[in-house]
Amino acid sequence: MLAPLRRALAAAADRSRADGDARAQPAPRAGGGDASGGEGLVPVLAGEGIALTYMAVGELARRCPRAFEGDVESARALFAALSTRELGARMAAQEALASLAGAFATPSAAVSRELEAMLASAQRSDNESVRFCALHWAVRVFPPPHLPTVLLCVLLAADSKAETGAQARAALASTPQSPRALAPPAGSPAPAAAPAGPTRCLLYTSDAADEEDSVDL
Repeated sequence: MLAPLRRALAAAADRSRADGDARAQPAPRAGGGDASGGEGLVPVLAGEGIALTYMAVGELARRCPRAFEGDVESARALFAALSTRELGARMAAQEALASLAGAFATPSAAVSRELEAMLASAQRSDNESVRFCALHWAVRVFPPPHLPTVLLCVLLAADSKAETGAQARAALASTPQSPRALAPPAGSPAPAAAPAGPTRCLLYTSDAADEEDSVDL
């Protein structure tokens, strides 16, 4: 049932990578025809069709996340769509990505590795929307104290996009401290046990110290 939608999503992502969905100005027809003719509408309709594809994916992922469970390719296609120059398609892709994250609530080990690699690559993108969505996905799918997510948050805490940096710092601030961080390193000597029973100490005053005298406590 999802095969046609996935094919449309893949085709839209390919078009986005090539910037083929950018709005084009209508060109005059050969022979001096009306510039508002059919050929000039094709790029605009294609751009709107791509945005509708992303919206359909996002709505389906919101209503039925299990339909996209483990579908890393759809996630990759939507991340690629964030680089399109078409504003409507870019916004639709970002909203679809937010919905699609719910399909990865319990990813398998193999899917987790693919997602971690995808998010690490997205974190290094020059596109601020890609970095923001990578952070959102990491925090939602692999919440801290998951180590790769903590590292991603550290790297994005000073991001040029204020919203991304603020979200990264908030995620770090709310990260629960692992008990392992409080434990001494393996192989380190055990702390000395406190002596049992009362102990004695010597109290020196300044005058007593000059006279080499002390008081037992």
